[in-house]
Amino acid sequence: MAMSFNDIMDYRKGNREVYNMLKDYISKNHLTPFIGAGLSAFIYPAWGKTLSDMCGNFIDMNEHKNEYIKIMDLISNYKYLLAASSIEKVLDESPFYTSLRNIYGLDKFTDNHKLNKETVYLLP
Repeated sequence: MAMSFNDIMDYRKGNREVYNMLKDYISKNHLTPFIGAGLSAFIYPAWGKTLSDMCGNFIDMNEHKNEYIKIMDLISNYKYLLAASSIEKVLDESPFYTSLRNIYGLDKFTDNHKLNKETVYLLP
């Protein structure tokens, strides 16, 4: 059964309020979309895990102890954008983006992964 926009808005109390708030944020450029429903989790790690791993694997605790603690605190409080920016500052741009490409690159899609059998395939 297909639902109309109004059906969705009326489905749960507060939907219309949240929708209007998001519209307002978008119109003022005060919204940063962060997409991650977990549909690609069969192949890619969640953002929080990625940031934690990057922090643990690439930031030297002896040299950057305060930054490490700050970043891990940001991650544990779901402030992923701030954590990512902080990691980028410690690592510099090139190593940060190289790490992201290695983790989330298209090379993860091999013949062993049948994307068309996964839920994410339904999105397009």
